[in-house]
Amino acid sequence: MGNEIRLVQGEIEENLSKIKASADSLQPDMPNDIGQGNHLDVVTKLNELNQTMEMMLQSYKELLIRNESSTREAVHSMRDTDQNLSSHIKVR
Repeated sequence: MGNEIRLVQGEIEENLSKIKASADSLQPDMPNDIGQGNHLDVVTKLNELNQTMEMMLQSYKELLIRNESSTREAVHSMRDTDQNLSSHIKVR
């Protein structure tokens, strides 16, 4: 078969674990109290930007974790399908 897809389970699991660990260690907290008591527009804008960036990083972290989980499920599904096909071929 020339169109074979090889999944190296150990390598995939190792890399997915690295992605998950990186996502889990991501700390999206940004300072939100810069210039307390200061009413300059630039300070207000900086605090707004920090809040927006914190929300964006949190969304990115959640997306990474969901993608890692979905990829892991897909790889397990492919492995199970391959095993089922293999057992059906051996029966013949």
